[in-house]
Amino acid sequence: MAKDLVIKLCNFYVIIVNGEGITLYSPHDNHIEKIKNKDGQLYLLILRCFSNRNIDITTIKGLCIIGGDCLNRGITLADMKFPLVPSHAIILNDKNPSAAYQQLRVYGNYGEHPNYRQEPSVYCTPKFRKHCREQEHKSINANRYNTLTEKRMEKLKKESKTNLNQEDGIDQLINMKFITFDDYDSWVEYKNSNNIKGPTLQDKSPESNREHEHYGFVEMATTRSKDILSKNDVLKMKDITKPTTFTGNSIRTFRNNDYQNNDKIGRGYIYYTDVNNRETKKYGLVFGTLQINN
Repeated sequence: MAKDLVIKLCNFYVIIVNGEGITLYSPHDNHIEKIKNKDGQLYLLILRCFSNRNIDITTIKGLCIIGGDCLNRGITLADMKFPLVPSHAIILNDKNPSAAYQQLRVYGNYGEHPNYRQEPSVYCTPKFRKHCREQEHKSINANRYNTLTEKRMEKLKKESKTNLNQEDGIDQLINMKFITFDDYDSWVEYKNSNNIKGPTLQDKSPESNREHEHYGFVEMATTRSKDILSKNDVLKMKDITKPTTFTGNSIRTFRNNDYQNNDKIGRGYIYYTDVNNRETKKYGLVFGTLQINN
């Protein structure tokens, strides 16, 4: 389907790289050449397809290469001996962040090519773009540390997400923090004195049933279950930086609350340091600073 559209609309030659080999299609004669053995550099195999048909590749209007995962080998196209330079690319591979970044870098390796004119236009999924920006941020900023621990890698990942949200004009919560208290009154005092907005920790249990004091924490459970929360359950909320998801509000409700840029927004949770012991109850507060980017 893609091949037929390119041939019909663009009058380009088309190369398809797949498990069956490398096939060349002409805008005039359709299927004209096939190489089953893909051993060797891709650009040499493509040149052979054209030379086998006595076609000067430098005279054609354009070439479209379709290959999916097979084009992970595409870095071999970035060779001075290959006369064509990519102008456009469509990339759908967004499953592996490292592989996505390496695939994108292929299209940045043509700066010294004699036929290079401008950067290629790359069309990709939002997830692919996110992966690439994350990997790029890690690559550039990794030298801030002598050693890269898992915690430091996670820090770089969060920084990348913050930067990307800023570029895309997406509101977000930054500088997420977690504080714990031994009693409810201390939780309320800290929240009020630091002007932290957001849902309150409410007691919704009837007086006759005090099994779960301040029963509202069940509704706020990150696991959406009726189980009581552990500290790790609450810490997961630090990873939620989308304001509406964090507060559990719709976009309309969130806007009606009239939050302002740099407001502190938090949520409270009752959790247990030992989920089998009611006497280990703690009051947790997760909060961040609202950054309005639109």
